[in-house]
Amino acid sequence: MRHKKGSLFLLFGFAIASVFIALGTAHGRPKNDPQDDPALVLTKVAVADMGRLYDGSSAPKEYERNESEVAQDADKRMKMLGGIEYLEPAEIQEFLTLVGKFTPTPQEAERITALQTLSGSRGAEMRAIQTKESASLTAQDKKRLQTLVDASRNFRNVYLPNIEAQIRNSAIARAQTFRVQQMAELRAAVSRYAKEKGIQHVFDSGTLIYSQNDITDKVLEKVKKK
Repeated sequence: MRHKKGSLFLLFGFAIASVFIALGTAHGRPKNDPQDDPALVLTKVAVADMGRLYDGSSAPKEYERNESEVAQDADKRMKMLGGIEYLEPAEIQEFLTLVGKFTPTPQEAERITALQTLSGSRGAEMRAIQTKESASLTAQDKKRLQTLVDASRNFRNVYLPNIEAQIRNSAIARAQTFRVQQMAELRAAVSRYAKEKGIQHVFDSGTLIYSQNDITDKVLEKVKKK
């Protein structure tokens, strides 16, 4: 009997101590501690549908416009290749380096024109030799004609396919870079909104299964106002 009474007193003592500890802990926390407000804790985490944010913004039209500009630029570069088939390998490399620049200087633009003119003059020279009677061709004429014919054939069969592939790949890379920049700007817009609202973590809706705090529409409103 004494053993039972002792156990009851011990249990009662633990219960009283637990109450005082709980009261003391609650009293020691700040009045607005997030632990006391589940709704406040919820706002610390949010989701944003980056795909819907992209589609709802001006990004698709901007991407389409940029893609068109890149394609036009690639076509322009392709057409310029038609006037350099009689250049020597070193001259071709110089031409490609200059043409590869998006904004060549006036001096570089002059050099591009000079190389095209040089190639054109050599083409005219080849055609002039070809119009001569075979009997009147000198050994020097024949050697020069063969050199120019070989240069043209080598350019069309060896250089041109690789150059065209480089131009296409460059256009694709430029379009991809532009898309990456767009997404970075949208993520920055999400970050700014989150900071304004005191949100600590924002997940893409594709990586978070469920959240009541979807800020996609709110961020989209901010983006559209710009």
